[in-house]
Amino acid sequence: MLSARLSKILEKIPSCDILADIGTDHGYIPLEAIKANKCKHAIASDVSKGSLEKAINQVNLSKLNSVIDTRLGSGLKILNEDEADVLVIAGMGGILIKEILKDDYDKKFKVKNPTMIFQPVQFPESLRKYLIENNFEIIDEDLVEDDKIIYNIIISKKGLGEKTDSWNDMDFEFGKINIEKKHPLLLKLLDRKINEQKKIIHKLKDAEGENISSRLEEVETLLYKFKELRKCCFQK
Repeated sequence: MLSARLSKILEKIPSCDILADIGTDHGYIPLEAIKANKCKHAIASDVSKGSLEKAINQVNLSKLNSVIDTRLGSGLKILNEDEADVLVIAGMGGILIKEILKDDYDKKFKVKNPTMIFQPVQFPESLRKYLIENNFEIIDEDLVEDDKIIYNIIISKKGLGEKTDSWNDMDFEFGKINIEKKHPLLLKLLDRKINEQKKIIHKLKDAEGENISSRLEEVETLLYKFKELRKCCFQK
């Protein structure tokens, strides 16, 4: 049975010919996508030999070797040019996902414009900023809670994108679409962020050092922005 996080990613995969799961770990996404007839063929890749061996074992057990390729390698480097219709890059940090796109996206996709499903475990704001600044369009977003952690899911395609000046730091932090939707998990995420900032402020007020005042001002500003967004979205 898939976790809530992986189930939500699977839900977002559109019908396609070839799915590539970059950083596949156990290979659950390609396996379930094939079983659900989301794709005709899947590529399961991982930079870790140990992780890929887990995926190979799962593919063998499911007897889906004829429709799932397993490949050892880094990022998009394992793909042939214009090979995949849908990319899933999940379970890694937003900065690493950004670097994967930066290194190889334009080399690998000359004609096809794949739908990309990202699930950054850290720094989603860094990934969103990169996408907007590099002519990728964020076409949908979602939040999912799994084992008490709230994860971002970002759906993107290469396109005209938006001008960066139409985004603010809260849009990058939480997702413009999540804010517009007033996503129910956004309230929970904001409350967590507000409590985190309060704890940091409490510690800083008892600390000493030459940079404490500037750091305190920075955290208090962030706390104010979180509270204002909460008020805007969830308080009439």
